[in-house]
Amino acid sequence: MSGAWFDVYEEILDMEVTIYSYEDILYKNPMDMTDDEKKTYKKLKELEKKYNKFEPLERLFSYYLAINGKLEAGE
Repeated sequence: MSGAWFDVYEEILDMEVTIYSYEDILYKNPMDMTDDEKKTYKKLKELEKKYNKFEPLERLFSYYLAINGKLEAGE
């Protein structure tokens, strides 16, 4: 896989990690959120929409890397 495609794959994974590292905010009741949490929530929802568009591509990358033995090798 060329470097550009791998960069896209890493960017998609970074989106996923960012979204789920703030998972507690995503499931928190908006009435119980501080103003900063509401701003973070809004940004996370936008990022989640973007990630959902790219998730199928991430799955293809993962499959490609797995069948070529590169995922386990950490490449």
